[in-house]
Amino acid sequence: FAADGATPRLLVGYSADIEIIIERRDAVPRIPSEALMTGNRIYVVGADGRLEERAVETGLTNWEFTQVTSGLTAGDRVVVTPGKEGLAPGVTVTEERTE
Repeated sequence: FAADGATPRLLVGYSADIEIIIERRDAVPRIPSEALMTGNRIYVVGADGRLEERAVETGLTNWEFTQVTSGLTAGDRVVVTPGKEGLAPGVTVTEERTE
């Protein structure tokens, strides 16, 4: 919608998604929202290269990112596709890099 109050003609079937920002925090630990599983759990790659399932506490969230307030340490490698077939605690990780 235009700031001048002029409303363009909208056609049937048009839709829009909006996000209203009511709070913002910069420079906080966050993960992609799709990495979060039910019960605020994530998969983290352990020092031995095996998956560990870990509970985290979360803060602000949107469709893209979720703030992690505890349960994650700087440098932890988080699995961003937890629904991928074959993933489970104890599984040895083979990294797939995307560029």
